[in-house]
Amino acid sequence: MATSTYPHLFVDDNSHYISASEGMRPKFGSAGTISCTLTGTTQELALPSPTQTARKVSMVLVTAGAQGAFFAMGAAGASASYTGITNMLMLPANTSRAVRLDPADVKVYALQLGTAGTFQVIVLE
Repeated sequence: MATSTYPHLFVDDNSHYISASEGMRPKFGSAGTISCTLTGTTQELALPSPTQTARKVSMVLVTAGAQGAFFAMGAAGASASYTGITNMLMLPANTSRAVRLDPADVKVYALQLGTAGTFQVIVLE
């Protein structure tokens, strides 16, 4: 069983390293997608049901609409810990980023970058 010394790499069930989301497909529908309108207060959203590999890791695609967003993944009840640029990742407007999840990641935290916009998380499988 391969183990990764590179935490940003995704290891599939065949012990192959995947450094990007090419070839993975979105899991559309209510079980695989969440969306929200961003506000000036950090929102705590339940992650959609991830498709985990045998190694208990999964990937999601996060997307910002016409306005940028700050986001973070983590345990439940931590919205006070995520306040902006110092402890969240910035996602520019009209962009998507594949993010590897750990088993402890059950919530996504989202915050508007400037003005209200849309934010979406889709499970990749």
